[in-house]
Amino acid sequence: MKVLTAARTILLCGIMLSLSVSRLASQSRAGGNALSADAEKMFQMDVSSLGAPTSQAGSGFATDNILNPDYYYVGAGDVFALEIVGPISVTVPLTVSPENIVLVPRLGEINVNGKTLAQFKTEIQRLVQSRNPNNRAFLTLQRPRTVFVRISGNVLAPGMYSLPATMRVSSAVAIANQENTPLVKDRNPASRSASSLIGENAPNGQYAVSFAQRNVKVLHRSGKAETADALRSRLSDDPSADPTVREADEIYVPFEQEALRSGGMLSIAGAVQRPCLLPFRKGDRVSLLIKAAFGLAENADSNRIELLETVSAGGAGSAAKTLTMARILAGGNEDIELFAGASIVVREKVEAGKPRGTVSVLGEVALPGVYTIEPGTTRLAGIIKQTGGLTSNAHLPLSTITRREMKSLAFRNADGNESSRNFQYTTLTPEDTLRYKLDETMRRPVVACDMAAALEKNSDADNVPLQDGDVIMIAASPRNIFVYGQVNKPGFIEAQEGKTAEWYVGAAGSYAPNADTARVRIIKAKNRLWLEPRIATGAAKGTSVTLEAGDQIYVPRVPDTNSDLALKRVSAELQEKGLVLQKESLEAQKTAQIWGIVASIIGVLIGGVNTYILISQQNQNRVP
Repeated sequence: MKVLTAARTILLCGIMLSLSVSRLASQSRAGGNALSADAEKMFQMDVSSLGAPTSQAGSGFATDNILNPDYYYVGAGDVFALEIVGPISVTVPLTVSPENIVLVPRLGEINVNGKTLAQFKTEIQRLVQSRNPNNRAFLTLQRPRTVFVRISGNVLAPGMYSLPATMRVSSAVAIANQENTPLVKDRNPASRSASSLIGENAPNGQYAVSFAQRNVKVLHRSGKAETADALRSRLSDDPSADPTVREADEIYVPFEQEALRSGGMLSIAGAVQRPCLLPFRKGDRVSLLIKAAFGLAENADSNRIELLETVSAGGAGSAAKTLTMARILAGGNEDIELFAGASIVVREKVEAGKPRGTVSVLGEVALPGVYTIEPGTTRLAGIIKQTGGLTSNAHLPLSTITRREMKSLAFRNADGNESSRNFQYTTLTPEDTLRYKLDETMRRPVVACDMAAALEKNSDADNVPLQDGDVIMIAASPRNIFVYGQVNKPGFIEAQEGKTAEWYVGAAGSYAPNADTARVRIIKAKNRLWLEPRIATGAAKGTSVTLEAGDQIYVPRVPDTNSDLALKRVSAELQEKGLVLQKESLEAQKTAQIWGIVASIIGVLIGGVNTYILISQQNQNRVP
């Protein structure tokens, strides 16, 4: 009886299992896989082990790298998607528990403590095939966990950060330096961290890699320490050089003065895109240094890459080796491992031809465009001749040549104290320095030349040699002179050759009643100079300023006066004059008194002399 009951139970279970398998198969064929639907719902739900910061980190931070499974360590909170392909294909969501355990439905659990994503995939595949060798497992990271890391040292904002575990150490340091916010731009450059002050805006294209960029210290909770090298990771495609962050990582960014103990520098110069200087790290090779310089320049001789490195530790001598680019890229013996202090110089090709450059000619010429020149040799008149000459609407007084400045605007604005240093030893007045600063902000990089003299009067001094990148703008004639201010009919007046400012003011309806005729100014269109209508000094003193199309004439009004202030001023002047008169009167009285005393003394003296003479005469008369 018991055997019969057991047989019935087994049969019933078999039937139920068969029905379940049939139901799953039919649902799979109909596209309504229940497990897949449940999995999709779970992916759409917030996982309690991640919490609010995780979803924020997953959506708030941009992806900074392609995740390499060999270097990503699985941790509590990671969410995976497991696809099992076999007779019955299912998709299962997996979440790593706080114990670093992953529970795989119907297969068991896997301890992922200390395992990389690649190792976890191998373990999943082994577990699935242990149940059915015909099944295959595919595992992918669906949502990374959020980890807390502490960043300290040479950063703008040290502290605790909540970051996705897929983020690299270098990106975490960039966030601590607030490089993704405008705060850095608003800070005083002197207060910024040395790791963020990389000389990438140097006028000659040279730049220096900071010591911190290659030497960020990372201490994991396990006690293992690593050094993150963002430069090597980026240029050598080495994910291990810039690892992803993990739970409770301690990240320390060193200060630049610690570079004194780092063991030297590497440099590359010559025919490269950007000559650079970078801190040395063991394992650096020639290919890394060339990549750090953005590769070779167009005029580089790829067969003349010279490596100069110290032979002995004491620097007793040095040797130069000539390398070739093809063998360096092939990874052969010429991709030499460098030593501290090594320097690479890439030589230029020796060409028999002359150097070439280009200039752009725009505006009122017959054939505007870009023309080839020999820098420093080709002159203005020659290029204008190549364009087919000027059009009838060309106006040379307003035409300019703009030259490319070596110092970029980004570099000029990077240090707010750069322009102020020009005032350090000035002998001018504060008003002059203020005007200088205004002029400095408004200046344009134009070439000093008079195009009318160069092209119409054959002036050799104004027929300037051109440089690569020059832009020649031939302006169109404005045909008018603008008169405004205190005139009766302000506005445009058609330019007339040889006419004076008085003539244009008359054409504008003459002066208004409150015009200050003594302060009329001509504003030149070419350089915005304010000139008096007549030349005030020099050999041409008294002659009228030549007006050209585009110039402006400004007539100011008589300055306003304050009656109370004027009365006070007159009263003060009168009071001052009264004090002066009173002082003069006292001085006169004092002088008169002195002269009176002198006269009295002289009178007494004269009286005494007369008395003496009389007494002497009387004594003479008494003698018998």
